[in-house]
Amino acid sequence: MEQVYYLERGSSGCRQISLKTKLFEQRVIYLDEPVDSTTVNQAVQQFTLLAALDGKQPITLVINSPGGSIRDGLVLIDVMRSFSGPVRTVSLGIAASMAAVILAAGTRGQRFITPHSQVMLHQPLLAGGLPGGSCSEVESVARSLMERKQELDDLLVRFTGRPKQEIRRLTAKDTYLKADQAIRHGLVDAVAEGELLYDLMGGALV
Repeated sequence: MEQVYYLERGSSGCRQISLKTKLFEQRVIYLDEPVDSTTVNQAVQQFTLLAALDGKQPITLVINSPGGSIRDGLVLIDVMRSFSGPVRTVSLGIAASMAAVILAAGTRGQRFITPHSQVMLHQPLLAGGLPGGSCSEVESVARSLMERKQELDDLLVRFTGRPKQEIRRLTAKDTYLKADQAIRHGLVDAVAEGELLYDLMGGALV
């Protein structure tokens, strides 16, 4: 996604700075692209630096993503969960697939969703369809997918506090949840709008 820049005036003159950089200075990280090695590596680097600067102050992760790689998403979750301070997550628009799990991985009580945002859950998908080859190879791929599904379901049970059977129903097919439904199923804790949303997104500090 193309960066947006503006001129910031200071005592030593003007400097060109990207909006994401300015928001990062206020401890706000944006995940607004598919979850892959590039976006996750960037987010991990930002988390690591912010944790080194201050390990107790909150970090806010604003999510508007269709999801993507399970492997890369789990890397980001591991980093988020290792941070000693609170990680506030905000669904802004859509948190789908792996992005929904990342949303739920935020600190309990500090996971938010905007009024018209959606959360989408489903089973792991096989990119490119079933591979060619022997039956045993196809069986191995299917087994790996089922193991991934079990892993993600177990994480959602842990993050939401909801029964495993409820989570299995939600991930059995493409399930789109409105804000109140996402709250009811424990994926987020509250709706963010008005001044609260403005503050979470770093607007009051820019």
